[in-house]
Amino acid sequence: MAEFYSSNLSAEVKKGMHQKAKSGGCPGRAPIGYRNTREAIEGKSIARVVVDEKTAALVQFAFRLYATGNYSLTELRDILERRGLRALPWGNRPSKPISRSQVAHMLSNKFYIGIVKFKDIEYQGLHEPIIDKNLFYRVQETFKARDQAGERKRKRPHYLKGTLFCGECGSKLSILWAKGKYGYFYCLGQKRHNGCTQPYFQVDVIEDKVEKLYKKMQITPEWTKRLEKLLENEIVSRSADALREQKLLTKEIDDLTGKR
Repeated sequence: MAEFYSSNLSAEVKKGMHQKAKSGGCPGRAPIGYRNTREAIEGKSIARVVVDEKTAALVQFAFRLYATGNYSLTELRDILERRGLRALPWGNRPSKPISRSQVAHMLSNKFYIGIVKFKDIEYQGLHEPIIDKNLFYRVQETFKARDQAGERKRKRPHYLKGTLFCGECGSKLSILWAKGKYGYFYCLGQKRHNGCTQPYFQVDVIEDKVEKLYKKMQITPEWTKRLEKLLENEIVSRSADALREQKLLTKEIDDLTGKR
């Protein structure tokens, strides 16, 4: 009887959560940037999800920053931690600094563009979106670009590392530095014993070949106009980001001054 009761209760809870998601509600705890609340409407206590202005501004800041492609998840986590963004408390566990994996989950959560997901099925939510869809999908493209290029920041970075491939076996080209100053590109296929016979190439030789390849590539007038428009929009967007960041920092200073 106890086993049946437990199983039946679990099924009913899941059924209720699914029904709530279908109607556009949040079936669980709201993510960072929102907060769960209850309102009395016609004598009934109704659960709602509302925007948390302070954390929502940090979530928007995180999306805009990562969309530039200039920051890794680790760097973004450190920036958000310095700004005061913390993971939500859970049970008896207090709030703690946000982790790298939580930042990655936040940046891929469609809840921020107004979509509720339950058991891999998406529904239109009733809550207010705080992230523009174009910005959200720019962030997803940044994720894909990083996965495909495999570019990571290292002690001796090179702008071509992670984007060059061997013409013989298709493996990535890596780079090593002899005596700390002489750079060589080499095929990783040599290390994997797949029969690749490509030798080591000096960095300046590869750079020269890439430059010659770029000189052969021409951009059509239509693409030139499109790129100009994209750059103009990016400049406007970054200016707006700087203004929003200034307002956010000013508010933080005022809050800290009041607490002091």
